[in-house]
Amino acid sequence: MKRLLLILITFTCIVAMAKEEHFESNLTPEQFEVLREKKIETLINQEINTIKRVRRPNSQLQYRLFELMSEKVKLFKKRDNRTFIAAKMKKGNKVCRKQHFKKTLSLYKETQAYGHRILKNYPHTRNKAAIYYTLATNSRDFAYDRKELSYLRQAIKFSKHEPQIQYVARTSLAEYYYNQKNWKSAVYNYEIVLKNNEDEWYTKNLLNYGWCQLKNHKFDIAINSLEKAYQLSKNADFIDVREQTMTGLINFYVLGKQIDKGIKFIDKNVESTNKARYFFKYAQKTASKGFFQQSEILVSLTHKNIDKEKQKE
Repeated sequence: MKRLLLILITFTCIVAMAKEEHFESNLTPEQFEVLREKKIETLINQEINTIKRVRRPNSQLQYRLFELMSEKVKLFKKRDNRTFIAAKMKKGNKVCRKQHFKKTLSLYKETQAYGHRILKNYPHTRNKAAIYYTLATNSRDFAYDRKELSYLRQAIKFSKHEPQIQYVARTSLAEYYYNQKNWKSAVYNYEIVLKNNEDEWYTKNLLNYGWCQLKNHKFDIAINSLEKAYQLSKNADFIDVREQTMTGLINFYVLGKQIDKGIKFIDKNVESTNKARYFFKYAQKTASKGFFQQSEILVSLTHKNIDKEKQKE
């Protein structure tokens, strides 16, 4: 019955949204986004109120409420961020960031406390790993309170029989170490993450892993990782990171003194429409590092691959 009620509420709101759709055609993208967020908040609040009316909600319903509260924090942050940016454009650096995110931080603290309450009241809940993972992402996205790492470790610890949560938590942990420039720990975690080669973000993980290996001066591994990311990006099943990857590769080839390998890779794998642009960037990089002979070759390849209509330019 409870589930049916939630479905009916959601369906009613969707119908109402459909009726209003024809009024939205004249809105600016910013106005449309604000309206969309209001509708989402209405749906969230209605489901929250429905759950709160249940006299004795079980752990599953309480977990759902925790999820909804987390989604609501996300909406608050978007709203607070808009007012912060608007104020910053008017007053510059005089604007206090903390003052503009009061609502976000207040709801964040309430949400985190509720998550901890569930863990305390239901120490053996099947949602334990998911709750820790949500606590981690909330900490990362809303508060920057340096609690993300401990939450991620707990999420991984309790997700041994939940491969999906284990994977996303491990990926977030790898990204955490990557952002902290802890290259050794990042490499360790990315090597576990990269065992999953079916995730659409596999290419992005290869890109980050390659940068970590570059920082460890393992140029061969770094180059091979980015080359693989570039090639797989042509497949629609994966996120396209070709632009970021080629920017990295140009640096990697030069730092690893494998310039000829880079020339062959670009010539063989890059689309004809982009070859001239990448060869020219490569020429600039090699020249700046004193590889003048290779720079001349790259300038020649740039000229060779320029579209005839753009040669004058």
